Amino acid sequence: MPSLLDCPNEIVIPIIDLVHAEDTDDIVSFSCCNKRISLLSEGILKKHKEMKEYRELEFGNPSNDQSIDVGLFLRAILNNEALARYPTKIRIGECFGTFYDRSRTWEWQEHDVTVAALADCRDAILAKIEACPYIEPRMQGCWTRNIFNGKESTVVPLLMLYLPNLRSITISNSIGNLSFLRQLISNIATANRTNTQNLPTPLSKLSHLRLEFEDTRSSVFKTSLPDWLRIVAGLPSLRRLSGKAVNGHCSNRSEPCPGTELTAMNFTSSDIDVKIFRYILSRTKSLQTFTYSHEGLPHNRANWEPRTLVQLLHTHAAHSLKTLDLTSLSGAGPHNAKLDATFVDCLNGFRVLKQVRLDHNMFIENPPIPKFKATKAYRPNTLELELYVLRHGHAEKTIHRLVDLLPVSIETVDLVYPLRGKVEALAMMDGLPELKQSRLPRLKGLRLEVNDEMDGGMKASFKEAGIRLVWWKARNAAARNSG
Repeated sequence: MPSLLDCPNEIVIPIIDLVHAEDTDDIVSFSCCNKRISLLSEGILKKHKEMKEYRELEFGNPSNDQSIDVGLFLRAILNNEALARYPTKIRIGECFGTFYDRSRTWEWQEHDVTVAALADCRDAILAKIEACPYIEPRMQGCWTRNIFNGKESTVVPLLMLYLPNLRSITISNSIGNLSFLRQLISNIATANRTNTQNLPTPLSKLSHLRLEFEDTRSSVFKTSLPDWLRIVAGLPSLRRLSGKAVNGHCSNRSEPCPGTELTAMNFTSSDIDVKIFRYILSRTKSLQTFTYSHEGLPHNRANWEPRTLVQLLHTHAAHSLKTLDLTSLSGAGPHNAKLDATFVDCLNGFRVLKQVRLDHNMFIENPPIPKFKATKAYRPNTLELELYVLRHGHAEKTIHRLVDLLPVSIETVDLVYPLRGKVEALAMMDGLPELKQSRLPRLKGLRLEVNDEMDGGMKASFKEAGIRLVWWKARNAAARNSG
């Protein structure tokens, strides 16, 4: 039977082109088969090395030298279709509407060079807009005007239609108009839900959407987090939704959202209403990783309700959740949450949970807040009630043992934010070495943040039970998060 090497170069070279077109990285492995294939692949390999720098793109961030003009890049793609296969990640910054002229610091204006570049490929862009089924006919004129006037917030969504291998989109500090991007993704998602013939569509490989801001105060959404989920829910390839410094509050309207294929949710330094998590989690099918570190302003501390979050996860992901990371950057004490909102009591209901990273206080059950009789002249707020409990000691708190609350599938436990004394830590670990085989047979490691040095003999007893015990001290929140 003839092999590939028996074919003439006129046949082998097109095959090499097909391999490169299917996956840009496969050409490197394919060229290592033998000397002949390597020689025939030299031209493609040289172009491949030049184009690899376009794997990750950033638009709309003039303070970053890595940020590129989307108009010039769009023209480059129209002149060289192979370039479109390389970008896999794009980051969208502050798209104010017009291109940034680097010669004038912090001033936004139309960039003559970039607008001229778009004008050079006017016919190709017009043909793309007219033929695109995801741009509504009534909006085609608006798309055309914005693009040729140099509005970056419209050119970026158009560029996405040319990128078949796009896997990740990050929206970073974007305070510009994202309506064109939202509408385009929404139309593509709708087409995916009705695509019974599995026809190729844009964003067919998109697996990660990230919303990122400098801090929760600058997190200004023109579309709420539930609406973003509703928009991208129809993309069958989406697996991860993440964010940093996201300030998400539940909107008054909640439109229906189909079930999603999300397997990971990761929000750090964020302040998100628990109602939003209820909206999202109720539509997940097989969530495997959930990470949420809360960082909110004092008047928003009511958003930190770990007990409710764990209950929601237990209801919707008890059969699939493997990793749980739930912490508050300000600690989980009464100053940052309701006294009765931190204790979690349903961890042992998770079936495949292997790794947890939680606050110590989630294993401490605080007394209920006493009821005050409010009058017209005085109505105590939640903070005053909690301060009363702390000062007058309404009732003693209950420290629950880890061995009673952790699920049988658990392997590693990381407890952050130190307890006040050694007695509380000992009470929390009571019975763990003795009951390890019967209650937590898979437990391998326990990591504690403490204020006081623990007894060195404890490590030996835990080691005999097959548990690696580690205690440490964090100097600040940054060290705690990196640890």
